[in-house]
Amino acid sequence: MSDDSKVIENVAERLRFFFSDANIRGDKFMRKELEEKDGFVSIEVLLRFNSIKKHTTDAKVVAQAAKHESVSDRVKLNEDESAVGRLVPFDKEKMMDNVKLSLRVENLPVTEPKEEGGEKKYAVTVDDLIKLFSDYGTVALVKLQRYRPDWKSKDVAKHGRQNSVPTGAAFVEFETEEEQKKAVADLCGDEEKEPEKTLEFGGNKLKVQTMRKWIDNK
Repeated sequence: MSDDSKVIENVAERLRFFFSDANIRGDKFMRKELEEKDGFVSIEVLLRFNSIKKHTTDAKVVAQAAKHESVSDRVKLNEDESAVGRLVPFDKEKMMDNVKLSLRVENLPVTEPKEEGGEKKYAVTVDDLIKLFSDYGTVALVKLQRYRPDWKSKDVAKHGRQNSVPTGAAFVEFETEEEQKKAVADLCGDEEKEPEKTLEFGGNKLKVQTMRKWIDNK
């Protein structure tokens, strides 16, 4: 594969993500752009996204990526090829679909700061979790969870002025409900039985439950 082809493929992968239901549900900026620009986002705007900009600053490359076979079922170009839109407009009724598509994963490894006032960091990446759950289907989105300490409380003494602290948990969203159910059948036990399989990462056994169960138990 040539370098140019690889760049186009990488940009196409980012377009597939940015225009996915999973991303648009949580991305207010993308929803606003699509609503205000008749269902399209200009390539000029897309070139400001860091994960696209690191591959190219050329609008023609983004246009070529939008024609790549890997996104042919998701995006399209406008007539003058200056903007990218979804083949199927985003339905606002899908805003809560992530609940039935997602798992809550807990006990993820977190590194402790080496000195007082240092920052805690995840010892696992989004790509690590995508790979870990890919046996069950296409992982559409991973969100590593963090919380913002209350600077007026004991959290300051515990975490210093760290803006966000890892909770050791994440949400893993699949593209289809069938894929999520396949993972649930293997990884989620209940009061009466243990899960069929336990995933591990960094020496930690991960606790997996459905997002719906997590919400109901909050």
